[in-house]
Order: sequence, then C-alpha cells, then structure tokens
Amino acid sequence: MKRTIKSFSSLTDVEKTLIRQKYPYGFGPQDIQSLKTANNIKLEVLEVPTEDTLYLIKVNQDLLNEFYEPNDFDAGDDLWNASFLETNF
Repeated sequence: MKRTIKSFSSLTDVEKTLIRQKYPYGFGPQDIQSLKTANNIKLEVLEVPTEDTLYLIKVNQDLLNEFYEPNDFDAGDDLWNASFLETNF
C-alpha cells in the first residue's frame, strides 16, 4: 500500500470527500496519529485509507476548521482541541 502525506491545501475535492466518508461526524484527538518523517520532522496526521493508498493528512488549522465537530465529542475533547491549537498553531 502506498503512503502519501498531504497538506490540507493540496487536497482535491475527491480526497476531502474521502475524509468526510471516513469521519462523517468529524474527528477527535483519538483519530490523530503522530509520526516522524525521514528527515526526523514530527507530524500530526489524520489517516484516510483507500484500497491502494493510505493518505496521511497533516493536521493544521484549516483541516480543523473544516472537519472538527466539537458537539460530537465530550468536553474533554474540546479541552484537548484548545490545548492542541495553542501549542501547535
């Protein structure tokens, strides 16, 4: 399976649809994975698998604005989101 790291700004409409299908109610902290690139850079990504590709979408403010659904998670997740944004963006 091919692994592809993408930023939100480079997503096609089809790829955004894949995210909505995988996470129809948005995503929370339990869906975010941490990884290091070959250059030892730490990334926080959202995994979106297809039959032949595992898309690793970099988590940034744009992604959170479009797909994060605070009402679908408990209060602890809302606190995590605020903390995550303060330390990472």
